[in-house]
Amino acid sequence: MPISILASNRPVRAIALMALASLCGVGMAATVRHLSGELHPFEIAFWRNLLGAVMLLPWLWRYRIASLRTRRFGTHLFRSAICTVSMMLAFTALTMIPLAEYTSIDFLSPVFGTLFGILLFGERGHWWRWAALAIGFAGMLAITRPGFAEINAGTLYILAAAAIWGIGLPLIHSLGRTETAFSTTLWAALLMAALALIPALFVWRWPSPEACLWLLFIGAIGSLSQIALSQALIIAETGAVAPADFLKLVFAAILGYVLFDEVPGFWIWLGGFLIVLAGIVLVHGERMGRRRPTVPARLG
Repeated sequence: MPISILASNRPVRAIALMALASLCGVGMAATVRHLSGELHPFEIAFWRNLLGAVMLLPWLWRYRIASLRTRRFGTHLFRSAICTVSMMLAFTALTMIPLAEYTSIDFLSPVFGTLFGILLFGERGHWWRWAALAIGFAGMLAITRPGFAEINAGTLYILAAAAIWGIGLPLIHSLGRTETAFSTTLWAALLMAALALIPALFVWRWPSPEACLWLLFIGAIGSLSQIALSQALIIAETGAVAPADFLKLVFAAILGYVLFDEVPGFWIWLGGFLIVLAGIVLVHGERMGRRRPTVPARLG
């Protein structure tokens, strides 16, 4: 695609950034799996969070230390705690199941987030939210096929990770009402690094020089994924770029085959497609809901 098209066409540029974010995310997952042969997933999770926090520190020169002031430290701590547990479960799952299966089930996080937003935080259960939940659940059944295939422990771990991360999504939305995006991101990185250190100490091994390079790569590619995703959502509507997130499954299938000799089967593709479709339904439904005119409340 000519560079001039990317420069002048905002939706195309946003989709290209979304594709870059997807590639970086899957690349980080593949690197975690590679490193798990030397380091425990808990320790990798610690280094991932610590390096993520370090890479955010230069932004303090712009936002100043005052940007970290908060009256909601308890919410930050609770959100960071559940996200730390989710990351450790996810990194452990990466050592046990194919990369494409991991990626497909990981797509369920926003679907779980919708469910917990309705059940725990009193959000409205619009029809598109229930439709997304039904489609996402069907996709999960297609991948796991309970009663027809043996369910790997890694599958249960990534399901639990997606569900726990889903609890964190409404919390992020709640924090966004009073906190800046930078404050929320940096607090999460700092607290998750501190919390991840505790279980990491029980399985600690000092990384080799080669492992240190891979850990730096994980930190860099993870940050690049977040930056590309944020920029894509800034220059184009979520509904325009959300379908490109399906590229994660394509990249996972390619890297899984090239690096680990994994070939995803029909049910992984079907389940992944349904789960991504659930996300698209959710995104477009939320966009339609925002455009719907508000009906004034009747007085008297």
